[in-house]
Order: sequence, then structure tokens, then C-alpha cells
Amino acid sequence: MFMRSVIQDFSTEGEDKDGNPTGVFTLNEGQAKALGAAVLRTRKGITGEELDDYLSQYWAKTWRHWDVNQAGAIPYSYAPMLVRFLANDNSLMLN
Repeated sequence: MFMRSVIQDFSTEGEDKDGNPTGVFTLNEGQAKALGAAVLRTRKGITGEELDDYLSQYWAKTWRHWDVNQAGAIPYSYAPMLVRFLANDNSLMLN
């Protein structure tokens, strides 16, 4: 269910040179941050100014950790690990 949401609501599908979908889904930084914020709101109850402060403090480190090649995007399959890293809580994905 989580990965379906990542694909449907947050990621972008790549295209070949003819504009046909490739089946390769990625998250750019904005999409990944929106995903992280959504998980923090729903799983940790962090909202509003507290969420903004949390992301200000931890987002840059999180993104640098997962976009190590500075490509500007990461594979969608990194999403569970990214949100765990951001929340620093390995129990997030138990439900």
C-alpha cells in the first residue's frame, strides 16, 4: 500500500526518446520531501510549524544521504528507507 502511494502520488515515470513510459519511477527532491512530510504527519503526528522546523533541521541531511550522486532524483524503491532515515524510527513501516 505504501509503495503504491509512492508511485501514484509522489513519483514520476520516465519516458524514452519517443515519449513512451518506461516503467522506471523516480522521486525528485521536491517529491521526496513531500512524501517525507506526509509520513511525518500521518505516522508521527508532526504538523504545522513543528513539521516545518523538523524538515528545516533534518531534510538536507536526509536528501544528501540518499542522492549521493547528486543526480537530483532517486529510485522510488528508496522511499521506505528515506522516510525511516528522516524520521529516525525503524517502526514507521510496520503497519
